[in-house]
Amino acid sequence: MLTPATRITSTRELLGAVPTLIGFRPTQSLVLLGFMQSTSRLGPTLRVDLPASQDVVTELATRLRHYEVGSVVAIVYSDDVDTDAEPSALAAAIARTFITVGLTVLDVWHVGPTLFRCLTPAGDRQPGTAGLVDDLDHDPLVTEMVGRGTPLATGTREDVLTCLTPQPAAERATRARAVRMAAQDLADHTVTLSQAFQAWKAETAPAATGTSAPAPSEETVGLLLAALAVDVFRDAVLMDILSHGDPRASELLTAESTTAHLHAVLDGVFSDPAARPDPEATSPRRRLLEHLAQLAPDQVRAHPLAVLALTTWWHNELMMAATAARDALTVDPACRLAVLISTAIDAACLPAWVKASVRKRHA
Repeated sequence: MLTPATRITSTRELLGAVPTLIGFRPTQSLVLLGFMQSTSRLGPTLRVDLPASQDVVTELATRLRHYEVGSVVAIVYSDDVDTDAEPSALAAAIARTFITVGLTVLDVWHVGPTLFRCLTPAGDRQPGTAGLVDDLDHDPLVTEMVGRGTPLATGTREDVLTCLTPQPAAERATRARAVRMAAQDLADHTVTLSQAFQAWKAETAPAATGTSAPAPSEETVGLLLAALAVDVFRDAVLMDILSHGDPRASELLTAESTTAHLHAVLDGVFSDPAARPDPEATSPRRRLLEHLAQLAPDQVRAHPLAVLALTTWWHNELMMAATAARDALTVDPACRLAVLISTAIDAACLPAWVKASVRKRHA
């Protein structure tokens, strides 16, 4: 059954809905809401940190045209109280740049700590458009969206990304010793990759109803981080996630195995609209990857981050995926999986199920 469309009747309604649309309350940000050229329906939403240079504005305009957007509402979120200097300059740059690529700028808004107001293409305030930011939280449109199941956004971008924040150095140093010991055990074959995969499966098994799974032991964390540094183990984990637990994932760890099943699963993610993530199946796997990424010493941190980047990209959580991929490349610029996801996001490449959903929504 198709979800009924939510009708937006004013830009003020749109301002109130932005945190719920993107999943957090923007701060020091430029948010661009694209409206599709063919249907005028709300399409892709882009967000970047301030300050946004001319090169960034040009790149955003090009990307929106790639998405077949025809018109845009731009919103500048800043802490400016007494001056509109930065929002005004940015408004003028947006109007000047977007028209050159064929985009119509419907409005540019500045949302400050207490007031919001509309700016002209020249960056001047438009009289009669100001309002209180607090009033945006009580807009009926937000109530309607939440009533249809969209989570109410209460935190900032930083709150959303807390799951990627590394634990203190002393705690990660303790895990570094466990990783070294596990890596030595794997090298000596006193522990096998199959045993490590059994540990992965045990830690990602669904918890009993009404209970939460206990945190993995220090030994298990060390073993999984050491094993994720091995390509075939990482491939088995990827297949386990993307196939929702297909038992053939463990076959990748045997000497006579082939990667045909893995390639088929990966191809499906990029090309088959039916290859859609099941949050119930992927949630325990994501939680474990987040836990590993928080505890991992830098020398092995790229591996859980890269797998998490692919997993969140598949869920169409592009901000989380881009951040995980960026953090992975920070500690290991040669991490191929992180490069793949980062490149896909930069090229506006979406999972097949998302592209199919967008086409259906705008048909």
